[in-house]
Amino acid sequence: MIRMDHATTPSLRTRKVSLSWSTRSTDTTNNFKLTIPDIELSAGDTLLLKGSSGSGKTTILTALAGLMGKIEGKIAVNGTDLYALSGPKRDAYRANLIGVVFQQLNLIPYLTPIANVLLPFTFQRTAGFSDQDLEKRAFDVTSRLGVNRSEMLKQSSSDLSVGQQQRIAIARAVITRPAIVLADEPTAALDDLNRDAFLDLLFETAEGEGAILVMSSHDPAVAERFSQTLDLNRIQTGLEGMV
Repeated sequence: MIRMDHATTPSLRTRKVSLSWSTRSTDTTNNFKLTIPDIELSAGDTLLLKGSSGSGKTTILTALAGLMGKIEGKIAVNGTDLYALSGPKRDAYRANLIGVVFQQLNLIPYLTPIANVLLPFTFQRTAGFSDQDLEKRAFDVTSRLGVNRSEMLKQSSSDLSVGQQQRIAIARAVITRPAIVLADEPTAALDDLNRDAFLDLLFETAEGEGAILVMSSHDPAVAERFSQTLDLNRIQTGLEGMV
């Protein structure tokens, strides 16, 4: 059930996590294994997963979201080991406690903006909240992000500007008041000015919701904004550690 509040102080802990994945080309399959340093994050912490293409950034985010079949080690969100849960229970836990901002935003173009923002609630029953309650929550969040009511009620999300679509994507990620917000290279296609504006919104919103923020990027210019950085290129060359 979604309660839209934090039952406990948000936390993310990993212990001895190793991840395996494969990439395929025309005639070869390449297998990779990445062991990451232990992560300890609490409410308000921010972590950048930094590295070149193919270094494992998206794989780590996928694991942190509880979307891998299995892993070596332990990933705990608010004290619960994600991979000790059954598939359906993990899905329910993720829907409540983890929000995601995708690189391509992944808005559904034929839905209204407000329907996109409220989409996470379609995966869970809500406890004690009417449709009006949920819509008010959506309007409150998007208003703080600079999207007005008339824009939220447009016929299609594709009618919005790129900047407005970015705001809708952030609102959708935090609408359930998650413990953790995961963002997969959301600034990759943006110029410097739009990148900085988007990051301002992302940081302010995550902080306002009391959430942990974990983001991946290959852009070195964003690293100084994060309280911690995990450099995957250094891990792959044996220089493990978080800074």
